[in-house]
Amino acid sequence: MQVLIIRHAHAVPPSGTSGGDDARPLSNEGRHDFETLAGWLAKRSAIPEIILHSPRRRAEQTAQLLAKAAGLTGQNCRREHWLQSNVHHDQLIGTLEEYRPGGVALVGHEPDMSRCTSHLVHGGQFWFAPGTIACIEFPGRTGAGQGQLKWLVTPSLVR
Repeated sequence: MQVLIIRHAHAVPPSGTSGGDDARPLSNEGRHDFETLAGWLAKRSAIPEIILHSPRRRAEQTAQLLAKAAGLTGQNCRREHWLQSNVHHDQLIGTLEEYRPGGVALVGHEPDMSRCTSHLVHGGQFWFAPGTIACIEFPGRTGAGQGQLKWLVTPSLVR
């Protein structure tokens, strides 16, 4: 099973949006950078079967860009409230088990995406810049510390 852990792309600052933090959209730069990165993923057949995202606007927009590059329908892109903040590891593992053996992408926020990555690969410290993607593979069972970090890429690497 392959899992993509994704921090939403660069968003506009909180002061630039009415509706509070949850309503912040992607910036033009963030949209462009992530479209490029999603295209890079599609060329390498690293596209998941399902994309789960936080309900915050910037995460949803990031997920939609990935879905478009992958040629996925709206049914393959789902809002998950547990990805909004303070992701619980039991929920994470349970969700991955639910979608096994297919590929899944999780689009959320920092510091949760870094913590999820560390939990799945059993250690290490990570920090995800906006738009960062980590690819974790589970050759056997899906569980804490059972994943192998295959690669980690930021938008600046594919510019």
